[in-house]
Amino acid sequence: MEFGAATDPQREGVKGAIATLPPAVSALLVGLGVAQAFRQARILQDQGRADDAERLYRRILARQPDHAASLCRLGAIRLQQGRLEAAVALLRRAVALTNTADGQAGLGAVLAALGRPAEAVACFQAALAIDANHAGTHGKLGLALSALGRHGEAVVHHEQALVVRSGDVEAHFQLGNALRALGRGDAAASHFERALTINPALAQAHCNLGLVVAEMVGPRTAIVHYERALAVKPDLAEAHINLADSLRRIGRHADAIAHYEQGLALRPGVAEAHNNLAVLLEAAGRLEAAIVHYRAALAIRPDRSAIANNLAALLQKLGRLDDAPAGSAAALAHDPAKAEASDQLGGAR
Repeated sequence: MEFGAATDPQREGVKGAIATLPPAVSALLVGLGVAQAFRQARILQDQGRADDAERLYRRILARQPDHAASLCRLGAIRLQQGRLEAAVALLRRAVALTNTADGQAGLGAVLAALGRPAEAVACFQAALAIDANHAGTHGKLGLALSALGRHGEAVVHHEQALVVRSGDVEAHFQLGNALRALGRGDAAASHFERALTINPALAQAHCNLGLVVAEMVGPRTAIVHYERALAVKPDLAEAHINLADSLRRIGRHADAIAHYEQGLALRPGVAEAHNNLAVLLEAAGRLEAAIVHYRAALAIRPDRSAIANNLAALLQKLGRLDDAPAGSAAALAHDPAKAEASDQLGGAR
């Protein structure tokens, strides 16, 4: 026997029958409909169909405003959309109703994205108190702790992430970053190398391995790692800038200039790179271009007296000291500065 879709009179009859049932039984039947809708919404969301999933979550919440799981899932969609404050509001409602690891971890992720790492740490810790091995949360907690400068604690959580999932490339990568911040270069290099064994196309790991090698061995050996990073991701700004730093340090100034220019085209807000490029341009006789980059560096870091003095020294040579930054001319009168370069671009993702 075949069953067709219920007609409108049939639907009305079902509604009427439900209405005559005892309240507890009626609520159970409604709940079954909500549960089915929630399962479907989760499937849609996991398939990347966030708009369709959102419509179902909103229907569920119209029927059951305190459906915590839907609030939590809708908060995750808001995070993906970049609507961070809306995500916080939804997730706070969710955890107030039902304190779950998913809800706390989701709220922590949004707070971290908002640049509020201390609050994020509290949420991630709450999630792990509920589920000690909650998926991905040890790594997220490690990142939030590093943002607060608590790198030693971060190492513990990245290591725990690897206990939960030994082949987690992100955990190896972030553990390498935390170890490097602690000055443990050998251990950091080991984890960057492990990450690259798992995923050779992880450009940022090549770049950060280059930083460690530059610190431990020297710039010449680091160059190959920056070049590998750029082979994978030609638009990785820090790889260009770090490569330029290493090239400058071994005297390959023309190549360094080219990579500083490429890096700054991609990320113009790095004061040290502008200053270092200006130093090389000045040495190459490209004085007006050097002035442009000294000024760019000073606009980003007006507190850097060395940059101001580099610019003032060049303007003094050109007889244009009146154009020098305020305060730098007086400093030069006491201690005329030579142009100075610096190495200061990290590569943590």
